[in-house]
Amino acid sequence: MDEYLEVWKKYADFQGRASRREYWMFFGVNLLFLIVLGILEGIMGTRFLGLLYALAICIPSLAVGVRRLHDTNRSGWWLLLSLIPLIGTIVLIVFALQDSQNEGNRYGDVSERTRITNQTLADFIQQSRAAGQTDEQIKIALLEKGWSYTDIESVLKGDAE
Repeated sequence: MDEYLEVWKKYADFQGRASRREYWMFFGVNLLFLIVLGILEGIMGTRFLGLLYALAICIPSLAVGVRRLHDTNRSGWWLLLSLIPLIGTIVLIVFALQDSQNEGNRYGDVSERTRITNQTLADFIQQSRAAGQTDEQIKIALLEKGWSYTDIESVLKGDAE
């Protein structure tokens, strides 16, 4: 859910990069909201709720789309492909599904979340220990980043043995 809120914090920010997770989380949550609003509109017999929400998400949707293209080292102008029926949309979906570039590109450095996600858990723990962090500090950092407690524990116990 942090990714969804991050897009709203960057409401009209067309600079930088958006991870695959950030883009698809925003897309998925919006789809759920629109389905719920559609059901409510069917019950209430109105049509303005979905329209208002669609207008509200228009600019952040464009912004996260441009930042997602930046993450794959493409210009935001590629978003104009959506004007080509079907083929343009398919190409943009393929671009959105591609991995982030693990190194910096002309649009900025890779986010810490993406870097950690692309790095194996064992490598991250090893690097954190080398930097002087305790296992408890490492657990807290990884839990905040979305790693599961059981995965963290199993790698920490495996390293200790």
